[in-house]
Amino acid sequence: GEMPQQAIRNGISSEDFAKQVMDHIAARGAQQWQPAIGMTGQETKQYSIIKAIRAMLSGDWSNAGLERAASIAFADKATAAGLQRQSENSFFLPFEVQKRDMTVGTATAGGNMVATTLRPQDFIEMLQNRTLLKELGARTLSGLVGNADITKQTGAATAYWLANEATSITESQQTVGILQLRPKVCGAYTEISRLLLQQSTPDADMFVMEDLARVLAIALDAAGINTGGGGAPVGILGTASIGAFTGASLDYAALLNAQTDVASANALTTSCAYLTTPTVASLLSARVKVASTYSPLWDGNILDGNVCGFRGKTTMQMPAATAIFGDFSQVIFAEWGAIEIAANPYANFVQGITGIRAFMTADVGVRIAGAFSAASSIT
Repeated sequence: GEMPQQAIRNGISSEDFAKQVMDHIAARGAQQWQPAIGMTGQETKQYSIIKAIRAMLSGDWSNAGLERAASIAFADKATAAGLQRQSENSFFLPFEVQKRDMTVGTATAGGNMVATTLRPQDFIEMLQNRTLLKELGARTLSGLVGNADITKQTGAATAYWLANEATSITESQQTVGILQLRPKVCGAYTEISRLLLQQSTPDADMFVMEDLARVLAIALDAAGINTGGGGAPVGILGTASIGAFTGASLDYAALLNAQTDVASANALTTSCAYLTTPTVASLLSARVKVASTYSPLWDGNILDGNVCGFRGKTTMQMPAATAIFGDFSQVIFAEWGAIEIAANPYANFVQGITGIRAFMTADVGVRIAGAFSAASSIT
């Protein structure tokens, strides 16, 4: 109704208008389903995932009253919305606590494990894949209820010049498609030691939270890139009708072809980028645009560079010998509900290791397939 008319009056581009529609959809979903349960700032700070895990394992919630009440409040709200059911022997992580803690890798948010009751050597962090899709512009619809269908235009009407005032206009019309986003369950698993589980410090709590957050973030990022299937969302590489450029003896012409591929779909923007593996970036760094000159195809370090005028990024999330060029704002992450936590006290009985499982409901989709071009078998 009013949104298209307002966009026309203000001279807003079709792409900016599409982004406005996405924001509107996200806001509408948030109005229908509010995952927050009304925890105060002080309650959010006091919440301890380690207390909740200990209580769940022992069955005694007397020292975790806040954590139990928060889980019940969210479960009741989610059930009333028809969103999800709670598994036996598990608890929900409140949305407010997720917002507080689900930030990965920042020292001020708990990355520096230096509490006086903990030894730094107890926390040897695993080096994990770099997550980049949201950094490159991928958008998120959160707080969804039920299925989410996003209408997308797949063909435009045609304009005709009239030979004279009696000429009839040839009938034409737009064609419309649907981007279907459906709830899919992502499970993340981590293990914590008996010593860590006994700690009651904010740093110990943050360590567990950040590990779960990191694993879930990696899973979502990988889903946005890869072909999917077997219960996983279909990412860029599995999306039908994306473009392709030649990976064999990858050279300047092929990299430019990726750009013209996207441009031919009217999807080329200054926010486009190349995404590939460190190995491919290293290979391109050693190749030049013009022989006998310093004109590397990948100019910069192998994490972040410049490729033919566009950003270049690398991650081990990418399949080997593969590269994607495109507008990553066309990737849409959809998220439903909260995170559900369950524990297995017998993950490693001898060493006293407890396994922690987190379930998150999400999906990923690509709005415009022509916004991407990919190369495989790069040599």
